[in-house]
Amino acid sequence: MQQDRSTGWRLGTNRVIQFRYQVAGILMGAAIAVLLAEIFLKAYPVLRVNGFAHPDAPGLDKWQSAMTYKFVGALEGLTHPQRFVMHALELGLAIGFVTEILRKVIKGNAGYRAFIKKGGADGPWILHLTLL
Repeated sequence: MQQDRSTGWRLGTNRVIQFRYQVAGILMGAAIAVLLAEIFLKAYPVLRVNGFAHPDAPGLDKWQSAMTYKFVGALEGLTHPQRFVMHALELGLAIGFVTEILRKVIKGNAGYRAFIKKGGADGPWILHLTLL
């Protein structure tokens, strides 16, 4: 979405209105995805069967795919958590929060802003935070 907003700004469109339409599109897409999932689950009840827990369920052989196993595996991992998985999730969240805080602090630093203004970030060797 940020890329689209940036492109819209270059084209002279109102970024706030564009962002609102994008949010509305995401919400509509989510609602339609839930609606279509309900339609498919009613039409094909075998989709409600957990293939990991019941591999011999009738009709399940027609609905095996790698993506189905990924979804079921991810959901199983969250509903029956293992200690190392939860530690990895916590570590990932902590790294994300620390990274975002550092980006905000560095971007707000007067020395960094002066460095950017004099053109010091033109090389590929530096993390360019002015796009944030």
